[in-house]
Amino acid sequence: MLHPVGTVILSRDAGVGKSAILAEGMAVSQHFVAWQAGRELNNVYLYYWLQFMKRAFEGIALGSTIQTIGLPYFRKLHITVPPLEEQEEIAHRMRLVDVDLDRTRDELAALKLLKQGLAADLLSGRVRVPVGVTS
Repeated sequence: MLHPVGTVILSRDAGVGKSAILAEGMAVSQHFVAWQAGRELNNVYLYYWLQFMKRAFEGIALGSTIQTIGLPYFRKLHITVPPLEEQEEIAHRMRLVDVDLDRTRDELAALKLLKQGLAADLLSGRVRVPVGVTS
């Protein structure tokens, strides 16, 4: 079955609880659960709700080699669904936080590279630090 753009998927084994929103039409294996949000459920809200539940999903997964969650669990799963307008606001705010997190991670990565380069320059002696100079 080809799932349309916007379908929310969740891994029920290897990588239990990881979820995504499909950016292109895609078929998924039996290792995933797929939800197509309707008029009363915002797909981005659903994605964040599933992310929130990830630890709970990991906690109920069973198996010694590959942990998995059986389909009956998901058939009985109840999702907290506030009014659509509230879902949209929650989804919007969560996206803004994700954008800030991504920006902060990028800045941190750049600072780590700067530190690494500075340490290499200073500790190798390529750059000398004047002694006795105050800032």
